Amino acid sequence: MNKSVIIKIAGLITVPLLVMIVAMYFLYPYINKEDYQELVQAQEEKLDAEFEALGLPAQEDSVIAILSDTAQVMDSVAVDTLVTDELKLALDENTHLTKVVDSLVAEIKLLKANQPKEITNENIQELSKEEFAQRVKSLLNLEEDDLAPILERMTNEQLVRLYNGGGTIQREKILRSLNSDKAAKLMTEIML
Repeated sequence: MNKSVIIKIAGLITVPLLVMIVAMYFLYPYINKEDYQELVQAQEEKLDAEFEALGLPAQEDSVIAILSDTAQVMDSVAVDTLVTDELKLALDENTHLTKVVDSLVAEIKLLKANQPKEITNENIQELSKEEFAQRVKSLLNLEEDDLAPILERMTNEQLVRLYNGGGTIQREKILRSLNSDKAAKLMTEIML
């Protein structure tokens, strides 16, 4: 005979037998109600006697007591864990914020150290014509509409210096960007 045939026959015999045993196990309380009740009572009495011998309360009371004690312990552990986790998060956040603040303070100090010197009229006078032309080149490359509000805020001395530092086309652009009063004042100072 073949192995697969033997396995099939063995399976056909054992599987129904196992199914019947499991079915009887679950159906027994319904088939023999009286015998089942007697067995349950006997087991409960036996357990109660064992609990009394150990000095513990009755089975039902002990289960309730154990469950309530377990719930209290679980609650306290959960609260402790939650508080600990929140404290760890707060400390981590505080450490992170401290590092960020320290880096920002270092960045501010670096920026203050590298801050360009304030440009005053005296500093402008010290610059050579080439250096001055290079510094104001981007300003004079602006369109007239963009250049006008900037020139309006400049003093007459600054405008004279700017006018003298620019080329012919740039001088025309400066005059076109200024309003007529300010352009007249500029030309008056230049002609003197």
